[in-house]
Amino acid sequence: MNLFHINLIQFWLFLAIFIRVITIISVAPIFGSLLIPAQIKIAISLILSVSIFIFMDGKIAPPVLNNIVEILLFTVKQLIIAAFIALFIHIIWAAAQMAGELLGYLMGLSLANVISQNSIQISLLSELEGIFAILIFLAIDGHYWFIEAIYQSFSVIGWGSINLNQQFLKEFIDLGAQFFIMAAKIGMPGIVSMLLVSVSFAILSRTIPQMNILIVGFPIKIAVGLMVLGVSFSFIGYALSGYYEDFHQNLIPIMRLFGHG
Repeated sequence: MNLFHINLIQFWLFLAIFIRVITIISVAPIFGSLLIPAQIKIAISLILSVSIFIFMDGKIAPPVLNNIVEILLFTVKQLIIAAFIALFIHIIWAAAQMAGELLGYLMGLSLANVISQNSIQISLLSELEGIFAILIFLAIDGHYWFIEAIYQSFSVIGWGSINLNQQFLKEFIDLGAQFFIMAAKIGMPGIVSMLLVSVSFAILSRTIPQMNILIVGFPIKIAVGLMVLGVSFSFIGYALSGYYEDFHQNLIPIMRLFGHG
């Protein structure tokens, strides 16, 4: 009977670990993509849960839940923790997409969404920048950092000791500010080039009023924008890798603020 009781506790511990891991995987960049089948996500979550269960044997105790309300609150807390961890990677990806969205707008590519009969509004450069950010994330082994963050969350945050203290809120606000700064830096080469092209067209329109700037400007803007984007990919990759490195170094300290204050 005592052996059965111990096994039951271990099973509940594994189930609690699995709930957090699968919620993180479901909202994580790359892992949580709609292109990845649910079966693969469940398989990845099971493998990670088993690994964490084995390596953290004796280091963490299962959560004490006495009724259905506490179980629901526990699940909601895991969702909040999962969203918080995934946010740190998503924000860099989103900054790259925002830079691509702005560059596409300045180049005139947003006109394709007006002409297209498709109800889904997609910016081509935004998707390109997002895919490039994911490739950089994989190239510098960012997925291993993400798995490490999942592992560290059990010892740093615990089972749901969420503490929205003043220092954490300050870090969270700074993170929002960094989003716009990163987007501006990533898109700066293309934005500056489009500004120079627009100024040049303004001067030409005053010098040669007979020229139809609208017709001439579209292909030139697209050609210059794509050329500058191609040349600046090395700079963008270097900037993204630096941002990922910074977030990797700051993630655990901020997680500690989030968990314990």
